[in-house]
Amino acid sequence: DSLEAATVNNEMQQETWFTRLPPILVVELSRFKYNQTTGQAEKIHDQLSFDQILYMDRYLNNNCEEIRQRRKEVYKLREKVQQLESKLRSYTDYNEKNISIQEVLSLALKFVGNVCHDQSKSVQVIETGPAPRSGTETEVGVTFQCL
Repeated sequence: DSLEAATVNNEMQQETWFTRLPPILVVELSRFKYNQTTGQAEKIHDQLSFDQILYMDRYLNNNCEEIRQRRKEVYKLREKVQQLESKLRSYTDYNEKNISIQEVLSLALKFVGNVCHDQSKSVQVIETGPAPRSGTETEVGVTFQCL
């Protein structure tokens, strides 16, 4: 997975495929990158780790089409995971205040209940959670119907 992580999300890259594997594989890594702002090379200090076992069949020329396809699938799955995590955060961290959607709905229900019990007062929200400061009778009616 570590070796694929560098290749999954970049379409424009050079690939190297083995036609046969050597008895001993020596890997040389360039630990520098070019900084376009300064016009100089910068050393990369990020930690690099490898699994104890490297599955070299992933880098053989006769497997390249299947591997490319699988890398695309992995990329799409990772994108989907990011989308789902973002959607989950939108449910668990309402308005970036770490309030769950359950709490928001509970506050909305309390709000609607308070409004229904006392129609003579202006519509005001209890200051205990994220909610609008006031609402029209139509808005309160729609909210109550939805809940």
